[in-house]
Amino acid sequence: MLKVIAVFFAITASLAGGCEKKEPNKQESKSCLEKLRAQLESQPARIPAASIWQYTYHDSIVYLVAAPCCDQFNPLYDEDCKIICHPDGGITGKGDRRCTDFHSKATNKKLVWTDPRSGK
Repeated sequence: MLKVIAVFFAITASLAGGCEKKEPNKQESKSCLEKLRAQLESQPARIPAASIWQYTYHDSIVYLVAAPCCDQFNPLYDEDCKIICHPDGGITGKGDRRCTDFHSKATNKKLVWTDPRSGK
């Protein structure tokens, strides 16, 4: 009988601990736009200024960030901040060729952030 009581209290204690309200991880709860902004702000200011462009591509919101310098790929992020492809940039200027229809299919182009530190 003592074993049953001990097991009962162990199970009850473990279940009660599972009911504790946990604060969401602040990094996880940030939107992709906030994450990209924070990432760019943690780097030295660029000339021309770093910027984030929002588009609709294949019925989803995506973000395009220009690379800081020549011949680098320009990453295109989905809403979860995962890189979908690099539609342009690189040595050829044609990106990684994984989303060759981006510039013809993307709509609703909107500048959503420009780094104010560079002033240009």
